Amino acid sequence: MSFGNRYLHGNIANHTIMQRNLVRVFVSLALWLAAAPVAAAAEGGGAGAEFVFGRTRIVRTGEHSGALFVFGGMVVIEPGAMVNGDLLTMGSLLEIGGTITGDLTVVGGGGALSDSAVIDGDFNSVGSTVQRAPGAVIRGADDGPMRLDRPGRWTWSDEWRIVGWWSGLVGALALAALTGIAQLFLPVQLERVGQEILDHAPRSFFLGAAVLVGVPMAAALLIVTCLLAIAGVAGVVLMLLGLLAGWLALGAALGRRMLALQLQRGLHPALAAAAGCLVLTLTFVAGGTVPVLGGLFTLLGICAVLAGLGAAAATRFGTRRARPVAAALPDA
Repeated sequence: MSFGNRYLHGNIANHTIMQRNLVRVFVSLALWLAAAPVAAAAEGGGAGAEFVFGRTRIVRTGEHSGALFVFGGMVVIEPGAMVNGDLLTMGSLLEIGGTITGDLTVVGGGGALSDSAVIDGDFNSVGSTVQRAPGAVIRGADDGPMRLDRPGRWTWSDEWRIVGWWSGLVGALALAALTGIAQLFLPVQLERVGQEILDHAPRSFFLGAAVLVGVPMAAALLIVTCLLAIAGVAGVVLMLLGLLAGWLALGAALGRRMLALQLQRGLHPALAAAAGCLVLTLTFVAGGTVPVLGGLFTLLGICAVLAGLGAAAATRFGTRRARPVAAALPDA
């Protein structure tokens, strides 16, 4: 066998091993994240964790539930009821009158803590408004609810105020660093996802929108069956990883085009990818602060995220090329 053939076969073997390792990493992470809340709930009181998608969950007086994770729904903890574990809500409404033995975390949405509410753990609120009655008890850390006053500006209750430029810059730097790391270890996969976004943006957008709607619905059905709960949670985790992978890939693609000349002169691809993601993220963070146009930047950002998710799904996180669009039939 010639040197060229040995080199080619070696590259193919290495690429196959990388694909298998990548799939194993994603599956292991999904299983770990799926098992973690259940184990935490078991430590809190033996009840299993419960996931709620788009519906109302009421814990009645005298009832003891396990940890609750509510997405796009509503949760009511009546006085005298108890949640043994953590309560996490995302884009949901909540009314707490009972006891939560773990942490209460509210992301988006809002609600109220009544005079009979007791939180044994920490209370965290991001991008939401949670009203607290004077008699509500929080025994853990309470940094105060963090809410979005207007596009780009986050504020803490009481004396603490954080301007969105600083929080946005920290997040942008973190994403840029993650993009550089991904470029170092998964350059082929990152390039495939980014190229899919650029070449087939509309298709990627609609596929991403379908995934964003379909995966949570399918996960809810799987979780209801109990036996397939881990599969449902794994699907949601993979979807979230797809959102992240798509954004990183889009930033890396922007960096390659933005710094094409510098790359030819020897600039490291990881630096170009990190710079592209930094510029991409800061553009939307800054754009969100512009009066009137802030909503447009937000809409464009959502479109970019959905296109990234669709590209990640179409290429299976860059482990293969997406199927080409069917060619038009030749004229008769």
